[in-house]
Amino acid sequence: TNTFGQILGMATTNIAATATAEYLKPLAMRSPSNQYGNDPDNTNWPIDAANPPSTYPNFWGNIEGAGTAKQQGDAYAANWCDIPTDGCNGSGDGQNLDYTSNGYYYTVDFTGTATTSLQVFDPAFVHVGSLCDASSSAQLGAASNLTNIPSYPQGPTNTADIHKRFQPVTNASAPTDAGYEYCTGDQTFPNSAGGSPVPNTTYRVLKASVPGDPSSAQQVCGPVTYPGYNGNVATPLQAGTTLPGAPAPFATYFRQWVNLCQVSGQPGDEYFIQVSTDNGSGSNHFSLRGTTSSGGAAPVTIAGNTYMGIFTNVGSNQLTKFSLVRVPGAAAGHTLVLNFYDIGDSNQGTVGQLQVMPPPDSNIGSSFSNCTWSGSNGSAVGFAPNTPRAPWGPANSISSCLITGVNSTPSNWNAQWSTVTVPIPSGYTCADSDPSGCWITINEKFNGAVHDVTSWNAFLLGDPVRLVK
Repeated sequence: TNTFGQILGMATTNIAATATAEYLKPLAMRSPSNQYGNDPDNTNWPIDAANPPSTYPNFWGNIEGAGTAKQQGDAYAANWCDIPTDGCNGSGDGQNLDYTSNGYYYTVDFTGTATTSLQVFDPAFVHVGSLCDASSSAQLGAASNLTNIPSYPQGPTNTADIHKRFQPVTNASAPTDAGYEYCTGDQTFPNSAGGSPVPNTTYRVLKASVPGDPSSAQQVCGPVTYPGYNGNVATPLQAGTTLPGAPAPFATYFRQWVNLCQVSGQPGDEYFIQVSTDNGSGSNHFSLRGTTSSGGAAPVTIAGNTYMGIFTNVGSNQLTKFSLVRVPGAAAGHTLVLNFYDIGDSNQGTVGQLQVMPPPDSNIGSSFSNCTWSGSNGSAVGFAPNTPRAPWGPANSISSCLITGVNSTPSNWNAQWSTVTVPIPSGYTCADSDPSGCWITINEKFNGAVHDVTSWNAFLLGDPVRLVK
């Protein structure tokens, strides 16, 4: 309304304003490809452990039953605290304050137009021991000697595949041991009552409404639940058994790829794969992938949504390099925060180092600067409350984002969160248009074997929405 303009016959004037904002959705973690975790069916064995192929990056996805102790490495799905642990409201029968009943969400982003089969490898919890060796998995030796498996996807008399797929590990320290190729390493743990009820694992596929936000997504497939199993695996394999509550015979999903959902998408479309468990006690390891109708790699990326659980399974003194988190160019001027839970729980006496590396396609150079690494103050294992824990005090500057001396000493790293902050320079750029671009990587090396579960999360400080025009 024009107060004075009315005298000249202009009682009102239309006024418009426009603006463009940039939205930084939750960060994708650990995989810039159509696969999350190992794909043993697409790997030339033995692998080069120092430079593992993208189809076998030396890790599996992980989820534990809610009855599992948090100190076993799962900060989000385990809901029992049997010792003083970061993020717990007590010990003995304490509750995990980081627990989420939703489990884990994995983001499926389409980079092309295609109909895609979303699949999971080894979806059920089947106890074979973390090393899959003869001492913990004699049942695998029996399974590898079978000659006829009803319902076996590769054919009931394919003894060559049977021997390869179910053979036990013979040398746990050797990353190239043939038994590791299919060894997901599912492991039971006692619960608060002293028993070991196996966890059941449930999978759902959802279509995103808001990028990066599973709470707004609509379910398109599932739920489908795979019951846990602890026994001689040769028995249900040879008998063609369908376990109570299972969607199919045991042989069709134990160490096999299974279809979860067929979805269609084009660039910009987004789905979520949700993985959750019940109150059982144990650690279930799996992989995810997207394939085309011909079985090739689909034009999608599958990555952890903000947080993830992984099972690292590598031999002694190996340098492992993998994608950690995708940080787009819009993150320039922000601070990246990485939280690591239980990262030092390696074999006794093993010491390692971790280094956060810039994307090779960025303009940062060979290393980050001005990083800090710190632990929290609290009731560290074996110490009184408010004792400084790893790395022993307030945030410390670390050169080139490298932290050394990571080990399994209980008072230092076990069952504790530690944090690294990475300032992203204001002039930061990377290959935003490339799905494989903008990925910060991490170099990990321990002087001994590592077979352990850990949980990580990543986020950017500051408002995720900013005006750009």
